[in-house]
Amino acid sequence: MKKIVISILISVLFITACGTMFVKGGSEYRKGEEMLKKGRFDLAAKNALAALEKNSEFEEASDLLGRSVEAGTEDAQARIEELRASEDPFVYDRIVPIYRLMDNLHQIISSSPYASKYETQSWEEKIQESMENAADAHYAAGQELLAKGDFRSARKATVQFEMVNKIIPEYKDVASLTEQATEAGIATAVVYLKEPGEERDLEGTAVNILSGDDSIKKFTRFLRTDELGMASGLSSSAALAQAKGSADFLIYVDNYTISGEVTPVSKSQAQTSVKSGFITMQFPATKVSASYELTASAPYAVYETASGKALQEDTISINAGNSVEYFVFNTDKTKSLEGGSYRSITMPEPDGKVIPREFFDDIAEQTAKLTITSPSVMRSKSFNVIADKVDGKTFFGNPEVIHVDNSFVTGVYYSYTQAREENKENADKAAKLLNDVIPTALEQNAQELIKNRDSAAMMVVRRAANTAKEALR
Repeated sequence: MKKIVISILISVLFITACGTMFVKGGSEYRKGEEMLKKGRFDLAAKNALAALEKNSEFEEASDLLGRSVEAGTEDAQARIEELRASEDPFVYDRIVPIYRLMDNLHQIISSSPYASKYETQSWEEKIQESMENAADAHYAAGQELLAKGDFRSARKATVQFEMVNKIIPEYKDVASLTEQATEAGIATAVVYLKEPGEERDLEGTAVNILSGDDSIKKFTRFLRTDELGMASGLSSSAALAQAKGSADFLIYVDNYTISGEVTPVSKSQAQTSVKSGFITMQFPATKVSASYELTASAPYAVYETASGKALQEDTISINAGNSVEYFVFNTDKTKSLEGGSYRSITMPEPDGKVIPREFFDDIAEQTAKLTITSPSVMRSKSFNVIADKVDGKTFFGNPEVIHVDNSFVTGVYYSYTQAREENKENADKAAKLLNDVIPTALEQNAQELIKNRDSAAMMVVRRAANTAKEALR
């Protein structure tokens, strides 16, 4: 019996759908019915009107229009009554948008050619009344918070007064109260680094990071340690004692510890590929690899100086590092040809295909870009800068390809003739850079980095400042 009932219902629904399938305006009508089921009464009404615009004799669409306004009004009034019964002091924040939706629904109907057939009204008065109630609630909450007299409550009061201004601009004396609450919400803070660093203004870095947060910038004034006469090397208790009475917050970072390991530069034989257009060639090359790992840590805490309470307390620990590998294809073989001296690289053709000249132009261009960086400049670059320039790339030891026989590449010769002395200089520089200077610079820079206390301090200070934001908000 149950199966029979279900079958009948499905059949009825199918017949109903089919009944509007070929009716002018049927598509809009069916979309409207769908919106009505989802509680989107305004969209249901709009689709019903669209259907009637196409077919004014469409009775089902006319019925849908009436059901949309009736159901939408009943639903809105029920939700409003339910909200009014709650104890939420800011309940009118949620009531206002419901009235707006109901007003919009009635406006859709009343501005249509079918307005006289349905009972509609303006809800603007109820909207304004609800907005007044919403503004009053936030206004009262702001006054109550401001009266508490502490900066945290004043900050919350500012939020309430700003909400009033969003609901009804220039409401009562909310502008002056917002200004008063903002001023009362300002607190002072000092960042103290037991090991302040020698090369960089680490304290300034921390302050800049903290001030980058809009809510902290709005309510926090930072004092410098030199303003408070705080010497370096103070314990947390001594720093807290000196900051008390001058600053509301103390961000304290203890001594840093740093450890690290550098993997020596290694050179090994590997296959690498170079692609130009649709041609990809594999080359035996020297793979140069280098890497380092670094750990920096320091205990830190954020104190409320008046009570001496630690709002946050932890050990910052940061793991960092980088690795790089690049490929060098180079040969020291020379060949004499017509009185000139050449370096020769023999490249087999892939699968017997002709290798286009453009393939070697690409090789030349890549190498040329590298050779504009002199060894002296490269030695001064950091590990990360060098890695960014060379990581994953394949380089060739000279910027100019000059020899192709009968459209087939039998060998690639780099010119060393007396007339092209500059090419020889560039080739030698590129070879030295790739094989000697860069590997040495990578290892030396990595060794310096894992021993550089200022670099470790910078990482710790940045992390500490970002972590401390929550306590200062």
